[in-house]
Amino acid sequence: MLLLLLLVWAGSSRADEYAAKQRELAEIKEAQSRAQALLADLAKTESAIMAELRELDQELARAKQELARVEQARQRTSASLAEIEKEVKTATQRYEESQAKLAEIMVGYNRRLRQLYMSSGTDLLDLLLVPGAVDDWVMRLRLFSALLEQDVELYQRVSAQKAATEAERARLNRERTRLQQERTRLTQLERQAQQQVDQVAKRRAERDQKLQEILKEKSGQEQAIKELAANSQRIQAWLEANKPPPPPTPKPTPGTAEPRVKFARPVAAPITANFGWRLDPLDNVNRFHEGVDFGAPEGTPIKAAGEGRVVLAGWVGGYGYTIIIEHANGYSTLYAHASRLLAEVGQWVNTGQIIAEVGNSGVSTAPHLHFEVRRGGQPVNPLEYLSE
Repeated sequence: MLLLLLLVWAGSSRADEYAAKQRELAEIKEAQSRAQALLADLAKTESAIMAELRELDQELARAKQELARVEQARQRTSASLAEIEKEVKTATQRYEESQAKLAEIMVGYNRRLRQLYMSSGTDLLDLLLVPGAVDDWVMRLRLFSALLEQDVELYQRVSAQKAATEAERARLNRERTRLQQERTRLTQLERQAQQQVDQVAKRRAERDQKLQEILKEKSGQEQAIKELAANSQRIQAWLEANKPPPPPTPKPTPGTAEPRVKFARPVAAPITANFGWRLDPLDNVNRFHEGVDFGAPEGTPIKAAGEGRVVLAGWVGGYGYTIIIEHANGYSTLYAHASRLLAEVGQWVNTGQIIAEVGNSGVSTAPHLHFEVRRGGQPVNPLEYLSE
């Protein structure tokens, strides 16, 4: 009796451990799905930021090009202004020289005019008494007159030069004012262009920093996915090595027919795919469909088709979240692509008991229940075993 209890306890402990491992595997699969989804989101964000960076690079290049253009224009204007300043200085010097020359001419002119005036006051009687004095006096008058005419001519010429110089200086001053205003305008534009370059460069630096954060987080997720995959393989190997043996198939008594097993419909929904050969909707390849599919909304209750013990409850590759129930006479039923499992390995379930909910897990195109009936481990047509 003690030995029997120990064996029962050991079997129960092994079943509990197996169920715990299946739950752990299911949790890892969920974590893998979440990590893959997050990795996909990170990849989308990375692509979006890369596109933003390309646009910002183009915008920054345009801003720098505009800054260089304005800077060159300002430098050209400054150079032209410097040349104008020189010309204004030269014109001012010429103007001042003309003024000084005119003043000098006027001094000479006034001096000669006084001399002429004083000469004109000479007594004619005295001139007549002195031999040759009249001729002398006339010659001096002519000389003074010629000098005065030269002074007038020179004054007019220098005055014209002064007027021309003044006009040139006025023109140069107007050009200088225009260039000063243009330089002020270009300096303001240059400052604005530099601000634009700085703003775009700042935005690019911020997006680049965000990209580095995304890449770091992406690397962490990739490492986490590798670790989850390694843990998943380890647990799957353990489950395979410690898979409980199926119950023995009872043999019918000679001379008696094997009883016909009937199962209840696992879900109240129409059949969308039958048992047998068909074109796989995923890749359009002809494959053998080992069960039937019930098209039901996600979350629809899945019921046990017959009483028996749950021998598998967890993630099974392309089947997604799956439950397998062992029944009498070597039969078993499989329920795949569930969204939630409500039964555990080792649990005894009754016909019609809710064991899971319809989902879209694993390799699936839409929410549905994939239902299989197996006899001696071999798939058979479920429709031949389902009650009406």
